[in-house]
Amino acid sequence: MKLNFVPRLPPSWTSFEIRNWPIRIGNRIVRTDITHHEYSPGASISRISVHNGEKIPRFVARFALNDGFKNYVYTDIKEQVIINVPY
Repeated sequence: MKLNFVPRLPPSWTSFEIRNWPIRIGNRIVRTDITHHEYSPGASISRISVHNGEKIPRFVARFALNDGFKNYVYTDIKEQVIINVPY
């Protein structure tokens, strides 16, 4: 099982924050907090935190860059992952 994360913001937004978001992974629900902040065009930072000792087995984050796309792949997220996407 994997979770795909592809943040897309309306042009007037620079960030979002989601608290206690339920994600269905297989036959279970994993609660997460997700924040995403774009600090300049093409550069951003995202933080995904997992609640209550749960685990996300495979997490794929896809970001649009100035010259295309880049995937960041993480496995066995048990606490949190921070994704810093430079220009």
